[in-house]
Amino acid sequence: MTLLAAFIFFSIVGFSGEYLGSLIMNHKKETLLLGPWMPIYGLGFLFVHIIHQFLKKKNITKKKELILCYIISVLGITICEEIGGLLTYHFFHKNYWDYTSLPLSIGPYINVFVSLGWGVLALIIEYLIYPKVKPFLQKIPKSITTILFILLLLDHLICFHRHNLLYTLNLHPF
Repeated sequence: MTLLAAFIFFSIVGFSGEYLGSLIMNHKKETLLLGPWMPIYGLGFLFVHIIHQFLKKKNITKKKELILCYIISVLGITICEEIGGLLTYHFFHKNYWDYTSLPLSIGPYINVFVSLGWGVLALIIEYLIYPKVKPFLQKIPKSITTILFILLLLDHLICFHRHNLLYTLNLHPF
């Protein structure tokens, strides 16, 4: 249940970071979901956490663990950005991010500098932030985590319904 709480927590933190960034940049940030979360950040956390746990079990030095975790995180998160961007555009006909104006961009969804930055952020979150917030996440009642997860799922259903995606896929929940 702690990992589910962490998924929700980092989804909300990701949303908050992007929202604050858009306020600072005086740029209206359009989001897909209605609630204050961006699950891609929660998924990114889970991906990095699983990689970290796997590497911890190997008999390697801490330095090698950090380097491998960084490289795998950069590659994994970059692939998630590309797939997420392609799927979002395919199903919703929107680009929620576009790196083409930045140097070293590979299409609209990948930028070398951004990817390297995601890797640094992933290590900061996994090695520094998560150990500090984990005790608080463990104290969240299971009922609260479950309710938040159900709200997140409902938000997805409403979003898909709102964009007629469920009708396109021949799924009609409402």
